[in-house]
Amino acid sequence: MRVLALVVVLPFRVLWEGLTLAGRFLVRYVLAPLGEAMAWLWRYAVAIPAAWVWRYLIAIPVVWVCRYLVAVPAVWIWRHLIVAPGMWLAGPAAWSWRYLVAVPVGWLWRAVIAPAPLVFYRWVLRPIGIGVAATVRFLVDCVVNPVLVPVGRAIIWFLTAGWKGTAWLAVRFYRWVLRPIGIGLAWTWRYSFGALFRGLAYTWNVTVRPTLGWLRIAVGWRR
Repeated sequence: MRVLALVVVLPFRVLWEGLTLAGRFLVRYVLAPLGEAMAWLWRYAVAIPAAWVWRYLIAIPVVWVCRYLVAVPAVWIWRHLIVAPGMWLAGPAAWSWRYLVAVPVGWLWRAVIAPAPLVFYRWVLRPIGIGVAATVRFLVDCVVNPVLVPVGRAIIWFLTAGWKGTAWLAVRFYRWVLRPIGIGLAWTWRYSFGALFRGLAYTWNVTVRPTLGWLRIAVGWRR
């Protein structure tokens, strides 16, 4: 096992240690200085010039242009061409709005529109309602109570009495006319026509039917 370890493991161990030392040397003495140099180069060759270009060649000119070519003229236009004329016109506009629109509309509302429902009710609906109520009261006092109510009561009494009289007559007519006639017809049927039919049936069954049977036998109709 020791020989195997010396032959196989030891060379790989030595190789690994050598690669580790070489990597540490490369990182410490080659890559780290190269990275610092690249960082220094990026800072002083790219970042600082780009920041200077952005600040002095782009941002400051753009701010100057926006300030003196856009903002200052816009403020001047707003103050002298919009606000000042607006303030100068605000007085006449307010006066015109007040005396040409607000005052006439307010007077129209107070004098015409708002009182219109009350006037319509007072001079149209209320007289119509009073007239209709007086007409209904007149009809009730002069037509309904003295005429229609007695006529209605008379009609109701007549219909009630007529119905009761008709019912009484119908009961008496059935009891004293229809019922005796029905009983008589039933008795007559039972003891005359019924007895006659029963006699004829008995005669047929006793005499005629046996005779016909014998004749059929004698003639040879029945085998």
